[in-house]
Amino acid sequence: MKKIILFVALATLGIAFNACSSDDSGSSTNVGGSITVKIDNVSTTFDNINVTERDTTDNDVELRIIATNDSSESITFFTYKQSLGSDKLYYFYYNSTEESFYGSSGFSSHVITNNDGKLIGTFSGTVTNGGEEKTLTDGTFNITY
Repeated sequence: MKKIILFVALATLGIAFNACSSDDSGSSTNVGGSITVKIDNVSTTFDNINVTERDTTDNDVELRIIATNDSSESITFFTYKQSLGSDKLYYFYYNSTEESFYGSSGFSSHVITNNDGKLIGTFSGTVTNGGEEKTLTDGTFNITY
């Protein structure tokens, strides 16, 4: 009986540790490059970039990009590793110092390069917070991770 109790306790402990482990493959700390965009015709550069690779249940690798600038603004978007072409960015958010805006139906993107630690592309369109809108034009990302 003691062996069964010990086995159940060890199995439960193993499951608990596995359930608390991260799904992230890892964060890139030596990220180079930048994201540039005109937000309501004001040029902005985001050059503090973090890229996290996350394994998905579909055996894909999701790239999560968070970029900030000196003005406490940020841009966040996700894409899949090696995914190329039009509209391959999702969960696109622009966070100003006061509010969060998300990509709406008029938002578009194009991923040109997405392999060997390099992510290059363009984006533009409207982001909204449900009431106010901001126009993003001439958006580019050129990231090495």
